[in-house]
This record gives sequence, C-alpha cells and structure tokens, in this order.
Amino acid sequence: MNYEQAPATKLLASHCAVCGRPLLDARSVELGIGPDCRKKHGFNEADGPCDWSAVMSEVGGLFADKINPATTESRVAANLVVHRIAAAPTSAGIPNLINALRALGFQKLSSRIAERLCIVKIEVTADYISVVTPYSEHAVECMRLVPGRRWDRDSKSSLFPVAAKPALWRALKLAFPGERGIGPDGMFTIPGRKAS
Repeated sequence: MNYEQAPATKLLASHCAVCGRPLLDARSVELGIGPDCRKKHGFNEADGPCDWSAVMSEVGGLFADKINPATTESRVAANLVVHRIAAAPTSAGIPNLINALRALGFQKLSSRIAERLCIVKIEVTADYISVVTPYSEHAVECMRLVPGRRWDRDSKSSLFPVAAKPALWRALKLAFPGERGIGPDGMFTIPGRKAS
C-alpha cells in the first residue's frame, strides 16, 4: 500500500474547502483552507452569533470527542468543520457540516463553500421561487412540468410560483437526484440516486 491509499492520508485536506485549489503549506493543510480564502471569506472571525444547539444537532456525533459547547470556542469548532469539509468534499455529511458552520456564526464562509459545492441554488421571495441549475435537456424537461414556470433571462434562473413548491420538489428529484443544493434553510441533498 502506498501513502496515497493509507487511511491517515484520507484525513488530509489537499484542496481548499472554499475555492478547490491545491493547498501548498502545512498550515493550510491543517485548516483545510488556503491563506487567500482565509483573508477574503471571513475565516478568522465569526460574522454572526453562535447557536450551539444547532451546531450539536448537525454534527454532535461526528465531533463528540472534540467539541464541548461549554468549553470549546466557536473558532476552534469552525476549524474542525472546515477541515472535515476540505478532507472529504464529496461525503454525504457535507450539508450537515455546512449548516454547522453557519450555526457557528460563519455565515459568509459557509455560504461561499456551499456555493462551490452545490449545483442547485434556490432563493425564495414572497411571490416566487428562483432556481438556478446547470443546463441539461433533461433538467429543462423536468422543470417545464411545473405549473407556472417561467425563465428569467436576466438572472438566468427558472421562476416558479410559491404555490408550486411540491411540484418543483418532484421536478428537482427527477432532474438532480442525489445532488446538493442550497436554499434559505441551508444546504441539502436532493433525494434519489445519482446516475453513474
């Protein structure tokens, strides 16, 4: 077995959790984020309050031996979460990690990482639901099945009436099974199996 196949190597963060570029120095590998992204995306200080109950709900079991809400600083917990995201960006638990990072108060950082890792982006207003997805004929066909759908050329998104939410969810499950998305409540995985 070479070092690339060793179990310990899987714990290394080789690429930045934020931008995906290779990490070149020991500190960046330890943190899971490069120096430019640390400065640019708010890694050093939280930009919101920490909600420990939400953090533990999302990742309590994963870091039970390392995070204690009574004694752990949110910055230390964020280091652990970002490193885990960088070390395993395709793991099934990524939505929980992103949501935990947001609950730790790192809104800007969690949004930037989620934006890179999610292919479906949803915004909700009082009047409509805006959905941005990668283009495919199959996805377009699925979205056209939702009543009231219209294309917004300026935002390059599909707009749906709020009342069409159940039909939209069915269309997303058909078009993007197993893929990640981000919406007003954080990151999520669309149910179903990815096509191989």
